[in-house]
Parts: sequence; structure tokens; C-alpha cells
Amino acid sequence: GFCQVTVKWGTGELLRFYIDTVYIGKGVGKRLLLVSEQFLKSKKCKKYFTFVNKHNKLGINFYLRNGFSRVQEKDEEDEFKKGKALWYMEKSLHLP
Repeated sequence: GFCQVTVKWGTGELLRFYIDTVYIGKGVGKRLLLVSEQFLKSKKCKKYFTFVNKHNKLGINFYLRNGFSRVQEKDEEDEFKKGKALWYMEKSLHLP
């Protein structure tokens, strides 16, 4: 698996998130998210977000199961498709 996060103006962003299909459903994705969230919390981020294609049902369901919510008013255009094809998904982080 591969996960890339960054911090911009106190908010985290999940830029890239990939899991080899052999490992889907084995907890690898959840562990990658937890490590990423520990990093973001160490940077005092209270939330983070990502964009996911509205046709990526596997990804959407993964994010929803792991505490993300869709914020529809922040959806964006996909450069290759007309319409708001990129869903904005956000998750709050509870700082100690």
C-alpha cells in the first residue's frame, strides 16, 4: 500500500492512497490511515480531506467506513469529465 498526506494551513490532505488488490480487505488500508492520522495529529491538524471519484464505490465505501463524510458543497470538477465528479470527503481528528 501507499499513502501520501500533507498539511496546508493547519488542515491535512490525503493526496494519494493505493492498496494492491491482493491486500484489499486485509486491514492494510485502515493501518495506513491510522499512521497518516498520527502524523497529522502530531502537526495539530483537527481534520483532513481527500477527493474521490464519484464512480469509485469501493473507495467511497472505504472512506465512509473509516469516519469520513462527504461535504457536497466542496465537490469539484474532474478535469476529464463534465460535472462534479470528484467528491470531497472529510474526517475530523480528535487531538489529545
